[in-house]
Formats: sequence, C-alpha cells, structure tokens
Amino acid sequence: MKQHLLRRVRMRLAPALALSVLVTAGCSGAGDGASPSDVSSATIGMPSKLLSLDMDTSLDAFGQAVMKLVGGRLYEMADGKPVPALAQQSSVSPDGLTWTFTLANGATFSDGTPVKASDVVASFERSMNNPSQVNPNLFAPMASVKAPSDNTVVVKLKSPRPNLPVILTYAQFPVLPAQHLGEPDFFRKPISAGPYVIDQTGADKTKLSVNPRYTGPAPTVRNLDLTVVPDANSALVQVQSGQLDVAWGVPANLINVIPANLLAVAPRYGFDAIMLNTASGPLSEVGVRRAIWDAADRKQISDLAWGGKIPPLAGAWPENVPGYDPGISTATDLAAAKKALAGTSCAAGCAIKLIYSTQLSAQQEQVATALRQDLQKIGITLTAEKVDATEWNDDYNKGSFEMLVVTTYDFGPVNDNLMVLPLPLNSKVYDSYPGMNQALSDAAGETGAKRDDALRKIDATIRANVPWIPLTGTGVVSATKVSPKQIGFIDGGAISVGRADGSVR
Repeated sequence: MKQHLLRRVRMRLAPALALSVLVTAGCSGAGDGASPSDVSSATIGMPSKLLSLDMDTSLDAFGQAVMKLVGGRLYEMADGKPVPALAQQSSVSPDGLTWTFTLANGATFSDGTPVKASDVVASFERSMNNPSQVNPNLFAPMASVKAPSDNTVVVKLKSPRPNLPVILTYAQFPVLPAQHLGEPDFFRKPISAGPYVIDQTGADKTKLSVNPRYTGPAPTVRNLDLTVVPDANSALVQVQSGQLDVAWGVPANLINVIPANLLAVAPRYGFDAIMLNTASGPLSEVGVRRAIWDAADRKQISDLAWGGKIPPLAGAWPENVPGYDPGISTATDLAAAKKALAGTSCAAGCAIKLIYSTQLSAQQEQVATALRQDLQKIGITLTAEKVDATEWNDDYNKGSFEMLVVTTYDFGPVNDNLMVLPLPLNSKVYDSYPGMNQALSDAAGETGAKRDDALRKIDATIRANVPWIPLTGTGVVSATKVSPKQIGFIDGGAISVGRADGSVR
C-alpha cells in the first residue's frame, strides 16, 4: 500500500504569539460600528522580532509576513483563491505527476533583471535539498524541477498533488535570482519580484514600499512599516491613539478587551486540539479517549479561548478546508462519556496530566482551564501544567507526556499539513487503522468524489479511534483601523493588501 508522504515529516505548529502567516475565508470586525479608514501608508505592530527572511531555515512569523509581501511567486492568493502571478499559465499531465508552468512575459526582479525559469529551478532546488529545511513536508512531493527554456518550468512530482497551485502561493515558495542566492548576506535584504521591496530591515523594524517593476495589480497601500511591539496591551493602546494602524497577531485571550470597531478575527486553516499519548497509561484505552472526547464542552472552550469568534469543532477537518462536515455534533454528552469509561482503568476515577504553553498560543491556558472542569464531571482529575515553548516541544518530540494542547494549521485551504497528526509521537498509530494510509494518500492526490470519500474515511477513523481530539478552529486576532479592502486578513490570517483591481492579496 502506498504510504502517505506527509507521514514522515514535521508537524506544523503555531509559533509563540508571533502567529505564522499562512494560512482565510473570512474575518470579522475592522469596521463593526465604525468607518475604517483608507490609507496610502500603514504602520503595523508585530508581536515578535524579525529573526530571518530565509524561509528554508526559519519559522519566524515576522519573516514570513515580510516574504509574503516581497516574494514573487508562481501563484498568489487573491480573495482566498490561487491566481497566476509569475506563472502566466500552467498545465498538468493526465497522471498528475508533471506540471508545466509558462512564466509571465516581461517579469523582472526588483533590481531590473529578468525572471527566468532557471531562477525558479535554483530557488526550488535550494529548498528541496536544504538539510536545514524547516518545512520538509512542503517540498517532499517534488521529484525534480527543470527549465527546458527561459520561460518554461517543469515540476515532476513523486505522487499527484492537485493542490500544487495553492501550495505555490505560500511564503515558502519565493522565486529568487539564481545569481545572488549563494551570497552570504542575500537574505538580509533579499531581491525578488513581489508587490513590495525592502527599503529597510532590522530585528525591530522593517520598511517596505511598492515595487515599481511588479507585474501584477499594484497595491493600494504604497508603504508599509512593520514594527515590533511585544506587549499586546501597548499595541492596542497604540492603535487607539493612532501610533499604529494595525496590531497583528494579538493574543486570543484579549479578544474581549478589543473594541468591536477595531477587532478582526481571521480563521486559520487548522484547529486547537488535544494530543493524546496512546502508547501507554489510561490513554492507551480507547474508552478513556472516547470519554474525554464526549465530555469536552467545545462551546465553552470557544467562548473562553476565542470569545465565541472561532467555532467549536468535533471533526477532523475545520470548516474552511475540504472535508468539513457541518452535521457532526459539537455538543457535550456526559452520559456517553461515563458509559465509555465503564470497564476502563478510569471507571472509578483516575488522574491525567496535561501540558500546555501560552508561548505557543495564548489561548491554550483557557483550553486547559475548561478541560479541567469538563473532565472533573466524569471523575478524571486533570492536572494542567504550563511550560515554556522549549519544554513543550521537547516533550512533544520525545512523546514524554500524557496529554498536551496543540494548535496546528496549514498555510492554505488544503488538508495536507493537518494530516500529519499524530507525528512524531507514534508513527505507527495510523498504520493500525485499516485503510487509513490509502485514505491519506487519496486525500492528498485525488480530486472530486474519490478525494471526498477519502476525507470522510479519515474523519470517521479519527472519531472512532480518537488518537487526538479536535476542540475548536483556530485563528489570528488583530486590531485594525484600516479598511479591510486595503489591509485584510483573508488568507488564513496573513497580512494581505488591497490591489488596484479590487482584489485583496
């Protein structure tokens, strides 16, 4: 049976407060009860320092935000859908393994040199072969990238990926000039072919201006100043006073203190969930895991963690990716939970330890608090321990935990990154579920009814075996005074900018 490629790669986790740009179909606020302003320049508060602009080696949220705006890519996300950018057109072979891209006529880098297919090859091959690659799952499906001519790129895949145009919109796929890629200081101020160029860059402040050589629709905001404001409360004050136009990536636990006319909550392509160590202890028993699933009050968790702005979730797929089933009940069922516990080691009560980290996602504390109350109702004593991000990651990677709160997401409206759970805890968990590996492969490589059937199979298998427990969707919280037609958060919470053609990208 064909093994799903994503099974052997790193899981996408939410970084500390600096929520990674990614990954949407909708946001609320930024104008509820007020008229947001139109601007020609904007100052955006970022929650953490700029660490790196090299997307191969860094999960830095600030860096991803910059490269999303500076990097020229084969495709861009416009109003939530992939549209051609540097790729004027594309075609795919009948077996889905060979994609051919024709580059747009006249495309140039910001320094005036033409964009050639050899630049695409150099950029992709660097990422594919980089031993320090932090997003190996994105490049694992690629077998080779060739340039048969100056304006033609041929990408061969190891297995079909119908979602490739969506994936190529990610910040991790910038086309960079081959002649400069090897320069040691290139990523201090990289050259690309995106809508903006870098005028100034530093750990605490980066200034961008419109790229006059950009071939796509021009941004309506000509200048962007991204500046670090690490204290979220200070950032909110600065938005209200006019020092900032936007405070991006505000901790979710501050939703209820942000004025309604400033609040923007953008769903990510992912969820908040509970990871379970099914290898030993009480959580090796499916009855105990099922009881926790049924006892979780997802509505309360949504209210506590997200102010009710991000919906409860009790299936494998969030509502903004394929496979979501609105018919799955998110209601608490204590009677079913107690019935599931009968005959287990927790039938007469037991104790389980949960770890969480607010450095990874601020809302994890509210999730932990709600779960402790929920499980007490069925006789399970939950000890919740807050740890720093380093300890959380160590415990996760070593499998040295019973339960932990996790936030995971993809960079676009696809399922790929969400299918890597429960790695790296136990890579054989899914192997023990009949048909699961084939379903994972079909979900990633098929389209239409076959893909939909695979997504339903995965969902049903997760709900039957409970290797992990979805609780709510997840998102990005911002405070903004700018019209969402100029600075929006539609692409999974990413900073997106209005364009001359009326789109937001």
